[in-house]
Amino acid sequence: MQAISCYFEIFREEADMQDEKYYLCNLDDIEEGRTRRAIFPDGNAQHTMILVREGESVHGFDNLCPHYNLPLDFNGDDFMHPERNLIRCKNHQALFRMSDGVCIEGPCVGKRLKLVAIEIVDRKVYFSEAL
Repeated sequence: MQAISCYFEIFREEADMQDEKYYLCNLDDIEEGRTRRAIFPDGNAQHTMILVREGESVHGFDNLCPHYNLPLDFNGDDFMHPERNLIRCKNHQALFRMSDGVCIEGPCVGKRLKLVAIEIVDRKVYFSEAL
């Protein structure tokens, strides 16, 4: 399964805000069982997150592997294992469940990707803050 990646430049002054939430995309922009990349503000910096769609839900994870704090998509932007329904770190091949970000295979088994708060309002996906 190939990942679909798209960059959303989200800045505090330009963001479509709803009650301190930052608009990322529409729910239908993320295909079922696929991932999408989004860039979100963090103070004066920016970080990337992974959005994962499962049914009508979207899970958000910080794009950093808990093994060495490297982006999961180092040297590319593909987050999914090509044959399994798992998020993959391209650095050391760690595999994470899409539902909760827990590593089930690789050098960081039992650790998890950092969750990012995601809300869906009227089929629009918003980021609010890191959990």
